[in-house]
Amino acid sequence: MTDADYFRPLGFGTTFGRVFQVFGDRWKAFLAISFVWYALGWIFAILLNLVMGNDITIDGFSSAFSSGTIMTLEVDESGSSSENDLVMASADARIFYLIEVFIYYVFTAVAHGAAIWIIAHWYLHQEPSLLVAFGVATDKCWTLIGATLLLAVLTLLVVLPVMVIAFVSNDEAVIYVLLFLVAVGMCIFSILTYVTYVAVMVEGKGSWDSIKRSFGLTKGNIGKIFCIVFLWGIVKFVLGAIITMVLFYGVGYGDSHLLYFGKFLDTVVGIFLLAIAPV
Repeated sequence: MTDADYFRPLGFGTTFGRVFQVFGDRWKAFLAISFVWYALGWIFAILLNLVMGNDITIDGFSSAFSSGTIMTLEVDESGSSSENDLVMASADARIFYLIEVFIYYVFTAVAHGAAIWIIAHWYLHQEPSLLVAFGVATDKCWTLIGATLLLAVLTLLVVLPVMVIAFVSNDEAVIYVLLFLVAVGMCIFSILTYVTYVAVMVEGKGSWDSIKRSFGLTKGNIGKIFCIVFLWGIVKFVLGAIITMVLFYGVGYGDSHLLYFGKFLDTVVGIFLLAIAPV
């Protein structure tokens, strides 16, 4: 295959072949990037948990709020409870969650940026080190985060008014139609902005310019990108359903071995999906 072949438009089937070709050639780098992301996530989540007072149970790179610990009321000698304690505990939980979400997106942006840097150099038959890839992604971290925040704001500007109209309306048919339109609109918007990070990492665009560049690159290919993303979404849904069933039966039957296996499987699949997602 010549170098020019790598830059020709791909069909639906050949796209997946290219994905596995790139991933197969650089799988060690992609998995290493994903593992570092998970490891740092665990470390920061645990440290944040300690700072917040050990009130929250860490589950991977997310927090599972323990209702038995956080949602407790102190009862005094008269038998009455204090609602303030409940409010404060809930507030701590929300603060923990918001901080963790922010850290999550920072790490995700850097991880995706590093992976994109590896991919871009694959097309040039070059193999930069992981330190170089992480270094470049870290330098562009705030640009990537800025693009993410802009995308979130743009989404809210479109979704919130429609959601308000939907919930104010007393007509169920109108509500369902509006919710359907919101879902379709968000899907189209996510497709149009699908290569925002690529524009930041490869072309050095700013946060806003990278979004506009993504619109330009994806325009005219919405249908093809949708089919690819939809099929990949089915794969992730099936994997997620399997993991959920394992965890459900582990909890339901009190089988600790099955529960730990489910969590282990969740972590392994999560690392793999994160590793292959940017490709």
